[in-house]
Amino acid sequence: MKSYFSTSIPTFCLLSIMAITSGFTRATKSDSEWLVAEAKALIETGWWSNYTRAENHCTWPGIQCNAGTVIEIDLGGHGELPSSLGNLTQLAVLDASYNHIHSIPLAIQRMENLVSLSFNLTNLASLFLQSNQLNGSIPKDIGRLKNLVELHLSFNRLVGPIPSSVNNLTNLSSLFLQSNQLNGSIPEDIGGLPNLVELDLSSNRLSGHIPSSLGGLTNLVELDLSSNRLSGHIPSSLGQLTKLEYLNLSHNQISSVIPPSLGSLSNLWCLSMASNLLEGPIPHEIRSLNTLIYLNLSANKLTGPIPTQIGNLSNLRYLILAKNNLSGRIPLQIGGLSLSELDLSHNIISGDIPSQLNSQNIELSHNLLQGVIPSKFGNLTYLFSLDLSWNNLTGTIPEFPFPVGNLNLSFNSLRGQIPNGLLHFEPETFTGNKDLCGSIQGFHPCPSSPN
Repeated sequence: MKSYFSTSIPTFCLLSIMAITSGFTRATKSDSEWLVAEAKALIETGWWSNYTRAENHCTWPGIQCNAGTVIEIDLGGHGELPSSLGNLTQLAVLDASYNHIHSIPLAIQRMENLVSLSFNLTNLASLFLQSNQLNGSIPKDIGRLKNLVELHLSFNRLVGPIPSSVNNLTNLSSLFLQSNQLNGSIPEDIGGLPNLVELDLSSNRLSGHIPSSLGGLTNLVELDLSSNRLSGHIPSSLGQLTKLEYLNLSHNQISSVIPPSLGSLSNLWCLSMASNLLEGPIPHEIRSLNTLIYLNLSANKLTGPIPTQIGNLSNLRYLILAKNNLSGRIPLQIGGLSLSELDLSHNIISGDIPSQLNSQNIELSHNLLQGVIPSKFGNLTYLFSLDLSWNNLTGTIPEFPFPVGNLNLSFNSLRGQIPNGLLHFEPETFTGNKDLCGSIQGFHPCPSSPN
């Protein structure tokens, strides 16, 4: 890859920067000299080589001007940054996201209205560096960007801790650091950003506990800390985030119980705490999450019965409680929900299967369920997947007058004839039911009916 300077600014620096453009003035040169210099700088990038300096470069694609001076360039998807961009000293917006940039040429430091970690940053409003190949750490003095509203550093190769100086970015509304290799703990001071609306630190290597100070982010709408190495308990202070709509703490090592205070998050539509070490019961306060659409508490150590109050969540479409130690019966109230996915597999749930269950995908395998397969399942014309394997079900298999995409009834105590409409499934669908019969490999033919 072409190298423009032997020495470069640390690869974090800036790749896509959006700044408030009002108040910019042209440098103290004649208009003609300035236009020629800007056109020359643009042509030397190689991206506008088909244009001539005689043309008004403010009309070229990807370029915006203010009072005849270039203030914004869109170079998204063009590759590395040439040093000639450093001649555009009045540039306010440089969008070079979605490239394969590894470093920034030192000449870019001449763009004092753009950003450099050692220059005047008072006009900076947004910094976009997502989806490049940036490595190195986030500079400690990023806190100088005090007017920053949006900071997007996601999908890079950034390492090291999150600087505590982010607490100085009090105007910040969006902070996206996901999909890097950041480590260390989440700074306690991050809870001092009163305007923060979106915080995504997912898919990193962050460790330690979730700061209780996050409860002070009362304007927060999205909080994603998933896929890290976080441990400890869930702070009850998160219940103060009453504007929160999306909460994802999945794939960590969080332990202790689910705090009942989360029942105060009345605007929540997504709650995922899957793949942690959570213990204890599912709190009854969950009944207050009336806007909830997606609930995933799978792969934890939760115990006790499934709260009947879940049946009050009329907007719920995904109920995923698999791989816990939940016991008792499936609440009849869940049958009142119109679900896309119901997954209660790998628990110790007992009793009959409620005939009222209404879902496109029903996963109840690896439990202690008894009784018969409800005949009403045959009326679920939109049923796509049904897995009742590894239970203690008895009786016959009901007719399914419609095609079921996926079916697993293995390892139960079912008997009688396998319905003709299901004979296209593999034998493994029914294996482990020694009293089943039918025209399918591995099963005895059914005896002829007496005349």
